[in-house]
Amino acid sequence: MEEAISPEGLFNEFDRQSKEDWVKKVQSDLKAESLDGLIWQSAENIEIQPFYTPEDTKDLGYIKNYQHSFANADDPANGPRHWVNYELVEVVDSKSSNKAALDALKTGADGLLFDISNLHAPPQLDILLDQVLAEYCHVSFTSRENIVALIRDYIENLTKSGVSPKNINGFYGWDAIAAWTTGGGLEDSYFQELATLFDQTSSFPGFRPLTVSSHAFENSGAGLVQEVAFTLNTAVDYIDRLTSHGIQPEQIFNRIQFSLSVGSDFFMEIAKFRAFRILFHQIARSYGLDGFHPGEIKIHCTSSLWNKTLLDINNNMLRNTTEAMAAVIGGCDSIQLAPHDRSGQNPSPSSRRIARNISNILKDEAYLDKTVDPAAGSYYLETLTDGFAKAAWAVFREVEKEGGFVRSFKLNKIQEAIKAAREQKFSRIAKRQAIIIGVNQYPDKNESPSVTTGNGAAEEGKENHSYGLLTAHRASEQFEALKMKTLNFTQQKLDGKAPKVFIATLGGSPIQKIRVGFIGGFFASAGIDTQRPSTDYSLSQRTDEAAAADEKIVVICGSNEDYEEKALDFVRRFKEQAPDKMLWLAGAPTKNKGDLLGAGLDGFIHISSDVIATVGQIQSFLGMDKGKEVKLI
Repeated sequence: MEEAISPEGLFNEFDRQSKEDWVKKVQSDLKAESLDGLIWQSAENIEIQPFYTPEDTKDLGYIKNYQHSFANADDPANGPRHWVNYELVEVVDSKSSNKAALDALKTGADGLLFDISNLHAPPQLDILLDQVLAEYCHVSFTSRENIVALIRDYIENLTKSGVSPKNINGFYGWDAIAAWTTGGGLEDSYFQELATLFDQTSSFPGFRPLTVSSHAFENSGAGLVQEVAFTLNTAVDYIDRLTSHGIQPEQIFNRIQFSLSVGSDFFMEIAKFRAFRILFHQIARSYGLDGFHPGEIKIHCTSSLWNKTLLDINNNMLRNTTEAMAAVIGGCDSIQLAPHDRSGQNPSPSSRRIARNISNILKDEAYLDKTVDPAAGSYYLETLTDGFAKAAWAVFREVEKEGGFVRSFKLNKIQEAIKAAREQKFSRIAKRQAIIIGVNQYPDKNESPSVTTGNGAAEEGKENHSYGLLTAHRASEQFEALKMKTLNFTQQKLDGKAPKVFIATLGGSPIQKIRVGFIGGFFASAGIDTQRPSTDYSLSQRTDEAAAADEKIVVICGSNEDYEEKALDFVRRFKEQAPDKMLWLAGAPTKNKGDLLGAGLDGFIHISSDVIATVGQIQSFLGMDKGKEVKLI
């Protein structure tokens, strides 16, 4: 009988390779003197190596203290890893909202978040919660006001039903400081009410009366590092204000919850959740709570608004899936996914069901609830988590030096930092360095946005006293603005016939064909089609045809060699015949640029071109009126 080989000794016959060995091998294969060209900076200014080995984590022993910290130890029936699948119920009236809640519970949800912000008085909880068995699901509320009366009525309802306080789980989800940053008031009386809420729910250990959210930051275009840092700063402000109202730090840390947005940058989002848990645990220790366990940090996650589109909205389903996976692997305790059509219309029952089922698929088909912490030990993710934590901690400390979040916000420091991050994101999207499928890459030129009231970004927040406000944006809004402008112009001026760009080809090289396809995609993102001749002609014939075409925009497509030999003659002849048309060239040739521009060429369209600026200039030339503004829903 052969001797069994242990897993530990399975690879003993192979020589162990160091990082240096791998570097030398890659350099040899690539014939490169160094690998510096393969190192890149993420959008968060975190250095990303081309590969990672155990040597990259040798100084990250502290991270092991946080691995598996969110294991499900209290409820073995739900497996080693459990998260709650929440459904948002916007309460219009108690009866219809009760029906919506029960339907959600019957079809995959095990948590309910009742938004009663639009009600002027507390709802009739005996109707709203009829047949909702609060001891078997999570029940939470969010409301701008009447919070003490609301939770008092909820406790009375539970007492009448004979439910044990120990079996109740949920949270109060309104973040007053976050609401203040977008236009709400921030009165000291609110913190007194919040302190009362802590006292009211003191016998309900599973109900968390304080939620600190990151949504205002993420939705306004903040970077992920900023989102984490500013959320931690907000939490510290809450802790300091509540302690001044008699609530002890230990009570706050044991009963605070965070609501974080999650976007599509998969690995970075995983690192974000992991780093957040580490950093808030460090804050707890700074308050003297050495016995506070990182697993007690409860993180509720919601899908991002920033990365959702009005164009090709079915892609939002894929974005939701990526986000949910990142949140689960990163260690969230509950998930609330918005339906994929939420950005442009009222969600359908079908889209709500799809969003709800994503979490269930991750459990029942992907088995993510069977593994506690799949990211633990990953050389890349552990290193990324460490870099993320250090970057966020540096931003956090800077805000604290300013006097804390509220003071820094009043000085416009937070707004300025977020605006700079948003503009950098918009610039990358406009140049297609950051890809949004269905919007700035692989768009359907014939598709209309799912709302007819849209074209452009939401307006910046108006000044409130001496400081500005945060305003929600979406990454795709500038491209949607371009497309709506084209569609409005088409309907108003061209009787529904879309404007076209005429492509004038030079030569028949492979690069010419690639550039023809590139130009088609470039303009398709704005709803503008392309037209090209079906027959090859001489240079003079091609020039004459382009000059005589109905299209007022012409783009030359050829190889760099063709441009050197023929483009200058084309430009001169074209401009003599059609001085009232725009003429562009596809690519960025290294020679004769100045001569081409001097002959009348309007510009170059290439891989680094700003689509928003270039197409906006062309739309203005064509006389397109500004469309209606996009309303973020």
